[in-house]
Amino acid sequence: SWHLPLHKIVVSKWLMRKAAELGVAGQTTYITLGLDLSQFKISTPVASRDSVQIGMLIHPLKIKGTSDGLEALKIVKERFPRLRAVCFGTEARGSEIPEWIEYHRKPRAEDLTRLYNSCSIFLHPSHEEGWGLPPAEAMACGCAVVAAANDGVYEFAEDDVNALLAPVRQPAALARKIISLLEDDSLRIRIAESGHRMIQKFSWDNAVTALENILKPS
Repeated sequence: SWHLPLHKIVVSKWLMRKAAELGVAGQTTYITLGLDLSQFKISTPVASRDSVQIGMLIHPLKIKGTSDGLEALKIVKERFPRLRAVCFGTEARGSEIPEWIEYHRKPRAEDLTRLYNSCSIFLHPSHEEGWGLPPAEAMACGCAVVAAANDGVYEFAEDDVNALLAPVRQPAALARKIISLLEDDSLRIRIAESGHRMIQKFSWDNAVTALENILKPS
């Protein structure tokens, strides 16, 4: 598909680099994705949230890193028995999800926003992403994001600035990042507030304007 005689649009800088490697950068344009920031927003103040509640997406694809995420949560739970996890996904609850984890199947947009706002931390263990919508939505809703450092999250996440990043496929490293937030509420609040401020530039208005500029005849 990269070599089809079409103008390509990519949503990540790493995909733009891929276009350059394949010699088609001149026929490719980078336009970032957008979020519905009227939907995904803070309704529960960051500082007043229960620090031991964490959210995560459950996904059947192995590259989404669900097993890593569950392992990281297990490690943290052993250190902080009060830890609560609220997860969501499109499939029925699987046997791999521990009983102590709350699970929501196919939540509506407004329910998903409430879920994000109930959490102080959002865990994103994915191995590969084109962009990474769930952690971005969680940022918009005031969660401190802990993520595996896949290529996609670098579109909006900077380690120790607006997120905490750990190497891909290393659940113990993810757990250590989570624990650092649980042990230091000021760090959790700083990361969450920085992420919320930064993600505001990823609006659909900005994305649509950039797309319209490509479609307009020169």
